[in-house]
Formats: sequence, structure tokens, C-alpha cells
Amino acid sequence: QWAGLRPFPQDRLPLIGQTSIKGLYWALGFYRSGILIGPYVGELMAEGILSGGWPRILKPFDQRRVLGKN
Repeated sequence: QWAGLRPFPQDRLPLIGQTSIKGLYWALGFYRSGILIGPYVGELMAEGILSGGWPRILKPFDQRRVLGKN
């Protein structure tokens, strides 16, 4: 059996960044593009985690847009 789940948020934009738990980050909801853009997102996340400043390109994917905590 195969489920073939390809989850994505309602607005179809992935969730990338730091969670409300210190030291916990996520990158999820890529639907079928995760296999293609995962390595690039990982590189951007590593840059953000190590430098403490998130790349501007990741701003639209902040989870606060979904959680209503802007």
C-alpha cells in the first residue's frame, strides 16, 4: 500500500523557520516540490540558524502567517 501524502498549508506556501520552541526549526508543506527545493531550503535554513539572521527570501514562509501571530 502507498499513501502518497503530499501535505501543504491552506495557502499552499511552505512553512519554514523557527518554531515557538527554542532550538526547533521546521521546513514543511512543500507538496510535491520538496524533493526539488529541499537542498536549497536546507542551505538557507543553515545560514539563518548559524548567523541568527534569516535570509529575506524566507520571510513569506514564516509560520506566523498561518498561526496568526504576526
